[in-house]
Amino acid sequence: RRGRRGRNKRTIQQWWKKKKGGKLGDGEVLALACSSDGRYLASGGRDKLVRIFDLRTNEELDSLSGHRDAITSLAFRHGTSTLFSGSSDRCLKSWSIDDMSYVDTLYGHQSAITSLDLHRKDEVVTSGGDRTCRFWKVGEDKQLVFRGSSVSTSIEAVRLLNDDHFVSGDDHGNLSLWHLMRKKPVLTVNAVRSRTGPGSDLARPWICSISSMRSADLVASGSSDGLLRFWKADTTKRRLDQVASLAVDGFVNGMAFESTGRFLVAAIGQEHRLGRWERLAGAKNGLAVIPLPLDRSNL
Repeated sequence: RRGRRGRNKRTIQQWWKKKKGGKLGDGEVLALACSSDGRYLASGGRDKLVRIFDLRTNEELDSLSGHRDAITSLAFRHGTSTLFSGSSDRCLKSWSIDDMSYVDTLYGHQSAITSLDLHRKDEVVTSGGDRTCRFWKVGEDKQLVFRGSSVSTSIEAVRLLNDDHFVSGDDHGNLSLWHLMRKKPVLTVNAVRSRTGPGSDLARPWICSISSMRSADLVASGSSDGLLRFWKADTTKRRLDQVASLAVDGFVNGMAFESTGRFLVAAIGQEHRLGRWERLAGAKNGLAVIPLPLDRSNL
């Protein structure tokens, strides 16, 4: 599935007053990640480089090469300076930011890696254009393969819920709940609405991004169907129940919960971040900051 390349700007507007630049390289930015201590920002995109910035000084510290195609996903291991990167070259790489050095490359995906996530353990979950999720036990050099629905062609986003469960979203609009001991989803729900009226002949909306709150049961899913949805994930009863939704015009290309759960930040664009299929001319590129109630029952 190839289409127009995205028009994502290669610069970001930073929210602190004293700015020394902000240019993140050549080509579109496709992925960002911050270390859990708030010190490092990593960026990656079309230029195939992992760029590391010091958020205390707003200066670029180094650029790390090794990927042969666009970098599509980044994540730090919580509590460490170990960074993982996923790419359209189908590789998962790890880096030591303390040493600014390459560590390892993991192979397995048969198409581009679209998303990745990890918590404190040296275990990573990835999704890919080969319609699989893969759970990597990095220290043991092992991987578990999970195959998505036959109606989809790509799993677009994945997030861990706890040590045994994760959620994924695909290009057919399905949100799936997985257990590490099962090769197929324990539950799949449709998480988008079909279009009607002008433009309804375009591709079915698919899930562009997912975020999960650490040590909680709240999941957010984003698409291009006009709604950002919140879900309660019950891993014991194997349920995903929609508890709220918010009108959003555009592609929800990325999301992150604030560490204490006070708000959700969503990146909105006129196009899918990888520039596929269509463009929503009425949407505006930008960030949406969504305050969350302390009492989750009010969602």
